[in-house]
Amino acid sequence: MLALIMTLVLLSSIGLESVVLASSTSKDNSAETLKNVQLVLVINEAKMLHNGFEKALNCPNLLANDRCLSEPYIFKELGLDVEWRELEETIIFRDDTKELKLVMEKPLPNWSVYPTIINNNIYVPIRYVGEYFGFKVSWKEDKKLAVIKK
Repeated sequence: MLALIMTLVLLSSIGLESVVLASSTSKDNSAETLKNVQLVLVINEAKMLHNGFEKALNCPNLLANDRCLSEPYIFKELGLDVEWRELEETIIFRDDTKELKLVMEKPLPNWSVYPTIINNNIYVPIRYVGEYFGFKVSWKEDKKLAVIKK
């Protein structure tokens, strides 16, 4: 209960009062559940808030050239399939209609950052992937938070 109260205080302090709270034990990936998803990524910390509930990540979210980088698997929370092809050093994102392939260390058109591997962790620019699939991606400069909404 204390964790829920602390999460609500954090969300209120960053102006995200409209987060829909769901059961933290629920793993319902139905279309209705995935329709209104919000992820909040905390820079320099290995965590995110998924619809108000804190989830641990494998590696910290980073800021590079004014762009947020995070592990690609956060996009599973938004309903995407994520596949890592180690031999090709390629990460593939898919939904029902689109596919995006990103090759590690390969520059992206008109972007100052690219997919990379740091300390054996895969990082992708969240705005690039998110906007490709039509998600709303925003940045809260004062709190150093990236927000992805579906």
